[in-house]
Amino acid sequence: MRTSILRRFARTPIRQVAFTDLLEPIEEYRRSASGESRPVIVGYRKREIPLVKRIDHCYVNFYEYIARKGNPSVMVCGRSGMGKSELMNVLLLSAKEPKIVFSFKPNDAYLRLPCQVIDVSKHIPDPFQDADAFSIAYTLAFPANVRGITFSQVRAIVKSVARESKNWSEFRDNLKRTEKKATDIQKEALALIQAQIGGLVVGEGSFSMDLAKDMVLDFSYLDESAKTFYAEIALRQIWSSLTGRLGAQEKRRTLIVIDEVHRLTQLYEMEARTIVDTLMRQVRQFGALYTATQNYSDIPDALRNQFATQLTFNTTSERDLEAIRKIDSA
Repeated sequence: MRTSILRRFARTPIRQVAFTDLLEPIEEYRRSASGESRPVIVGYRKREIPLVKRIDHCYVNFYEYIARKGNPSVMVCGRSGMGKSELMNVLLLSAKEPKIVFSFKPNDAYLRLPCQVIDVSKHIPDPFQDADAFSIAYTLAFPANVRGITFSQVRAIVKSVARESKNWSEFRDNLKRTEKKATDIQKEALALIQAQIGGLVVGEGSFSMDLAKDMVLDFSYLDESAKTFYAEIALRQIWSSLTGRLGAQEKRRTLIVIDEVHRLTQLYEMEARTIVDTLMRQVRQFGALYTATQNYSDIPDALRNQFATQLTFNTTSERDLEAIRKIDSA
């Protein structure tokens, strides 16, 4: 809807016009890229005004609005097909920083960005560099099967075995050796691990990132559990590279974009803290974090609070509406 229409009909004109002004640059960006102009209402007549000459005292450039904030991180929520990826693409095309995008769906809109696309199934991050990261990524990849006693047993065993392994072959051999002196509960956990790692063994580590270039990491060719596992591992390695530049002369900022971020935040309340938690709190020193997910309530409240800009598409989810009402009852 046009701002002029909202001014005339909105019950709460200030709030609704503000939201419209922030979203209007999306349409404007698309049209200006193709050199189009659009009708602008002046009195009761319509006339065509080139976008580059359009002047509106309420107009706000959305990307500049975000960049001016002390906290430039953005969260976008909306059901499948509502346009989250398209909205994010518009923001990314406006961004000046190098971008690293985590994409999980085949034929995703992110894959059409003018960026280098890396098939993660062929360039696997090495999960054996850090045993603690391995155990957390493993727990995030298999959340439904690691509850109760098994949860602590699986994490402890996975971390211990990963510390002694350099590749998946050694990991399997070490699991078998561990089984010989395991208790009954540990044997149950070991059997579960043996059954689960099949989908994670997809190749050897050959993952490297140039933080000065725009790129999309395509996880769509991996199994669902492997997508989450290697996304956490890759994100930790990227974060390690970013923080390693602190003492360097280089001051380049990086924009990290994570689609389907709920994959990594679903066990936040348990003892499996994804590196996303650290990114949300500290990324301002190194750039910005943009995330997308289907439901507003997919991201725990403590993490949502780290985003200064939160965009939510129309929702009928009771949990989402309740979370939003706590911010504004209207």
